[in-house]
Amino acid sequence: MKISIIIPIYNKESFIQKCIGSCLNQDFDDFEVIAVDDGSPDKCGEICEEMAAEDSRVKVLHITNSGHTAARKYGVEHSSGEYITFVDADDELLPGALTKMYDTITRENVDEVIGSYITNTGQTRIAPWQGKVNSEVLLEDLLKGRNSFCVLWGILFRRDILQGCLNIPREVSGGEDILMQINVLLKQPRVFVLSEPVYLYSLGTSLVRPNYARSIITLHETLQASLEKKAPRYDTLFRIFKAKHYEDYINYYEQNDSLDEHYAPLRTLSGSKGVPTKDRIILMLPRCLGKTVVKSYRKYIHRI
Repeated sequence: MKISIIIPIYNKESFIQKCIGSCLNQDFDDFEVIAVDDGSPDKCGEICEEMAAEDSRVKVLHITNSGHTAARKYGVEHSSGEYITFVDADDELLPGALTKMYDTITRENVDEVIGSYITNTGQTRIAPWQGKVNSEVLLEDLLKGRNSFCVLWGILFRRDILQGCLNIPREVSGGEDILMQINVLLKQPRVFVLSEPVYLYSLGTSLVRPNYARSIITLHETLQASLEKKAPRYDTLFRIFKAKHYEDYINYYEQNDSLDEHYAPLRTLSGSKGVPTKDRIILMLPRCLGKTVVKSYRKYIHRI
């Protein structure tokens, strides 16, 4: 088996048939679809079983609800492909996606091929780099909160490069895909970036994530542990990563005592070398004023 497509599924009943259909309609000749029903309370499991009965390339796995990361890991463990790609249940693969990524990963002899993508609103998102890209460049992009490329979906991975990268704590219910990609990039893989779109990403369909405070704290603790194993040179980038999350927090969420305490040490970063001036200003300001600056800056960025 050349490629395994892993789809973690939870409460996506209205999307899953089109998602799996987009995978089955690929012009590639050797792949399997591993649909992991993560204890979904809707009819996702039934729909997947019906599609599997009609097409032997679809395999359905049912597990107790364990979260997206655990579902992805379980799918990988029960797959047989030499290469792995992940598709979210509310998204789709574009026609020819598998062929484009497989031809590239074998021709260029790399560990992962990152495609471009389009959104359900018609926007095309192309990464600022093409061809072979140094993994450190991509790692820095993620840690600085830019996320200028497909993070986990829209990517074809050589199977063994994922080893040990999917052990993300269940508590991390947002940003787990970034953690997984960071774990891969810390292995310094050979990466090739395609300018051609291979993936349709649906905006505005994400589920509400509970326990945000616990999730973000565990995310930071897990990332810090991963970075510390590699090199102290990531210290400043980790601080920038936390600063960006602080900006998201004050911009989108009501005040939370646990998170206020978690982010309090960031105020000491206001004079840290390497932390962008804008971020240092926001860290120094009282929360309400910092929120105003964040909103104004992001509104300005969206206009240009």
